[in-house]
Amino acid sequence: MRSRYTAYVTGAVDYLYRTTHPDNPAVKGVDPARFARETLAYCRQAEFTRLTVRQNWPPDGAGVARVLFTAHYRTGGEADAFTELSDFVQDDQGRWLYHSGCTPD
Repeated sequence: MRSRYTAYVTGAVDYLYRTTHPDNPAVKGVDPARFARETLAYCRQAEFTRLTVRQNWPPDGAGVARVLFTAHYRTGGEADAFTELSDFVQDDQGRWLYHSGCTPD
């Protein structure tokens, strides 16, 4: 989770693409160049200022690990934040991939 946050901070869109699960709609059927363009534009418009990892859970019976975090950022001079509960799964090489996320209740 922290490495993906850092990738957003630095605009490392290739890393974000490689660490996103192939079933995630952001990459599934999407041209990598398009993903890179759109993600880099997002990274450039937001100034990420802080990450707070609130809780994490080890893999469940289905192999899904979860992370609850809040990312703080500024856009257009205005401070904002979002909280997400993210699901990560391991690939065949043991790398954790971002599968999906939702806003917690």
